[in-house]
Amino acid sequence: MLKNILFVILGSSVGATCRYLVGEACSHFRFASFPLGTFVVNVLGCFFMGMLMGYAQKSSSNLPETAYLMLTVGFCGTFTTFSTFTADTFSLMNSGRYLITVAYLVSSLLLGLLTFYLGRKLMM
Repeated sequence: MLKNILFVILGSSVGATCRYLVGEACSHFRFASFPLGTFVVNVLGCFFMGMLMGYAQKSSSNLPETAYLMLTVGFCGTFTTFSTFTADTFSLMNSGRYLITVAYLVSSLLLGLLTFYLGRKLMM
């Protein structure tokens, strides 16, 4: 357990650093009010998470659990939580649970926006 936690911490520190660097690089490009840094991080994170999950699901994959945790929970989890959200949604959809998939998508977006608004109002 402790070994897994240490690998998650290692992946998290790299993921957060990369998120910061991508955000800084994208801050030089402005397209109206479009949050380019967040957009790029989310798209890259989803692509990387898809690659990791696809590789890990191969029957010939010998990816150790510590590496999987470091890259998915650690790196992708701090690089972008949107990649995890996308992976969970895809897993639900892939298992044929379409109604739950739609409920998860809609409730996550609506409740996320609502609770963000409420939290913001509370602190103003």
